[in-house]
Amino acid sequence: MWLPELAALAYQLPNDSRTVRALAPEAANGIETLLLREIEYNQRRWHWANTKAAEHGENEPQPIQLPGEREHRERDLQAEVRNAESVARRLGIEL
Repeated sequence: MWLPELAALAYQLPNDSRTVRALAPEAANGIETLLLREIEYNQRRWHWANTKAAEHGENEPQPIQLPGEREHRERDLQAEVRNAESVARRLGIEL
């Protein structure tokens, strides 16, 4: 009977709690942080678009990485590699 109560309590944890950040680091980024990052990135991109480098497609700015995004990308990449290895094994191809 205690498991549903534990689940209910865990569901109500704030996004910046240690438990939530351990399970999903990107959850700690609030809407304010995400909006500020978009504003900052759009300003840098607009400034870049008015340079010679933009005419040649060089040095395009990238958005600032927030906590949790790197880990999320690494997990996705690892999953893709495992998937590719599985498909290659089934097809008899060496990677």
